[in-house]
Amino acid sequence: MQLTAFNTSNSSILVTWQDITSSSVPGILLGYVLRIIKADDSNASNFREIEHDLSTSKNITNLETYTLYKISVAGYTRVGIGNLSEAQSWTDEGGEDKYDERIFSILLQQIVHV
Repeated sequence: MQLTAFNTSNSSILVTWQDITSSSVPGILLGYVLRIIKADDSNASNFREIEHDLSTSKNITNLETYTLYKISVAGYTRVGIGNLSEAQSWTDEGGEDKYDERIFSILLQQIVHV
């Protein structure tokens, strides 16, 4: 699965990915699982896990300023979680948010319709 992550503010990262084809899923795809962890965290169990619906983007918020994060995404079924795809992104430096809500909405629409 192709995965993209980029910062949208000093405390958030927008993650987008390609939909999983039904032929590559053992069963019915119920949604996606996102895992996020600071890239320099040596304790692999310190990740934050987010269950997500069938849409292929998620803005992850409440992150630390100017921090490199490792983000993983996988589809899940009743059987369990599939293979994780991974990307990395920095949150922005401190100061004002990079995008206001109107610009963020336009940006998200362009990504979803690509």
